[in-house]
Amino acid sequence: GHGHGDGDEVVSKAEGFYMMGFAMTLYILSTIVYHFVAIFPIRNEWPVFCLICVIGFNIILSLLFWSWYSAYTTPPGSPPSSPPPPEVPEDPETQTDEEKHANGPNSNYCRICSCYKPPRCHHCRSCNKCILRMDHHCPWINNCVGLHNHRAFFQFLIYNILLFSYGIFTATVRFVISHFSIRDPIFLFMFIVFTYIIAVVALVAVTMLFIAQFVNACQNNTSVESYINSMTHNDIKNPHDYGCRKNLAIIFGSDVLYWFLPLRVNRNELVDSSAHFV
Repeated sequence: GHGHGDGDEVVSKAEGFYMMGFAMTLYILSTIVYHFVAIFPIRNEWPVFCLICVIGFNIILSLLFWSWYSAYTTPPGSPPSSPPPPEVPEDPETQTDEEKHANGPNSNYCRICSCYKPPRCHHCRSCNKCILRMDHHCPWINNCVGLHNHRAFFQFLIYNILLFSYGIFTATVRFVISHFSIRDPIFLFMFIVFTYIIAVVALVAVTMLFIAQFVNACQNNTSVESYINSMTHNDIKNPHDYGCRKNLAIIFGSDVLYWFLPLRVNRNELVDSSAHFV
């Protein structure tokens, strides 16, 4: 679930911490079940298989936590403060239709943050500040997804998909090669089934969110813009669409190393200045 800027439902920072805590609990629970219930009991019979499972799982889990931390701690970016514009006459009789629509510089000025909003910038009521190239507010990272942390958020989604897929696949292989033998009481078996269900549900949910995000990224759309377009049935050609490859480079950069590692980098190292706000 995620909220949008300039309106919509608001998820408080406190609720975001609860949701992050809930997610952390599921990660820890899944990790314990995977290691101590699924893999370790067959380590003597299948030592190489178990070693591969444990190493692979923990590498992906480490990258997941790294990208999660990066998406949570990296400020998405906000415009600098600036003095308010001169007041525009409020009398509708003195304004043309165009003026009423544009309302001069006031339409792009946020009085809460005391700043001008460049194109694609929106005020987030959860963070209570304007966010550059705002995509959406995500309670799972308790932060807005915007200009500077969109790549880390993508990586967080990717490593979730990899972790759940890897865990489900290897755990399934484990039970097949051991002929589903579990030398433990029935409640442990139920625990494994419960964890399986959670993993499959999480995998489906995160994959759907990733697909929606990826489709937007290929078109250089944000979730806010897609939402507005769907509400207004706006079919105007997206002025920010530079072609799929260039659009993806705006988020991921041209260096392959940055595609998969949530390294803190200067935005100018990722994209040329002409694409800085796009």
